[in-house]
Amino acid sequence: MLMLVGCTILADKSYTHVDAKWLLLFSDLSAVHTFSWASIALVCLYDNLNDASMFSTMAIAGYATLLQCWIHEYFPTLGRRAASGLNCDDPGFPRAMRWMYKQGKTKLPEYQPILDALTPDDVIWRPFETHRGSIPFDLITLYSGHLRGSTVVPYLPERCIRQFGFVQYIPPPPPLAPAYSDIDSDWIGYHASVDWILQPTRPVTYAFETVPDYMSWYYRVSHPRLCRPVDGPHGAPPVPHYAPAPAPDTPVDDAPADDAPQETALQRERRWRGMARGALETFLTRIDADRDDEGFEELFFALDVCRGAYP
Repeated sequence: MLMLVGCTILADKSYTHVDAKWLLLFSDLSAVHTFSWASIALVCLYDNLNDASMFSTMAIAGYATLLQCWIHEYFPTLGRRAASGLNCDDPGFPRAMRWMYKQGKTKLPEYQPILDALTPDDVIWRPFETHRGSIPFDLITLYSGHLRGSTVVPYLPERCIRQFGFVQYIPPPPPLAPAYSDIDSDWIGYHASVDWILQPTRPVTYAFETVPDYMSWYYRVSHPRLCRPVDGPHGAPPVPHYAPAPAPDTPVDDAPADDAPQETALQRERRWRGMARGALETFLTRIDADRDDEGFEELFFALDVCRGAYP
């Protein structure tokens, strides 16, 4: 079991060794089946993706099959996406067996302009809807907080909530990592965070629907392009800031309804409360303030209000 885990979902860059720290996972074999192995795999992959984003990193570790399958599922125009022909919506097959893996010849500089040129129509926003007969959707997928395994990583579905079929809104700033011992209790009480991130939104009426001000916010705070305009032949065409409107006479099954509900006062209040909470947490962390420090009582009271401690 140690070899299986150490060479798949928790793989490192040695390719021939398994880190002894994973022995702790098997200290009680009777409890192994109760672990959330999917979460452990995700923590490891997130941690290694963070390392891979550094300029000096030459290779990536972690569960690479999970990353490859995710790319194939969401981005049909990227890579050599070849279907195996197996009916992987059947409960007897792992979803990953849907794809065949072939050695590609496209190099990294060639992928960068391809990524820059992607539009909303090039993304399959909810690829697993036909797989719900095998694995039903679980609300714990919408848990927002931190996951822990070999390390602690943030898991914030409110930043990509379109893939769950909800209208994307401007998310609050990422929360501070809680104490290591508090993560388990947050995970057990996941319904509270699910309710919190679903309050400002509603089900989509078309696949990549967002609130009106989301795209302008996204292009202001994010880094949507890999190539600079001055990069010569590898420079990508300008990224469209908004999805093009469908032609007037073209029927669109998932077009937004004219009477789509607007954001309610409660949803707006929850969204602004989340933004205020994030700003307060960031400021108090920057100045290293503690609840016992004199002069900060009002700020911590305001933070507790934003967190919902007071009705």
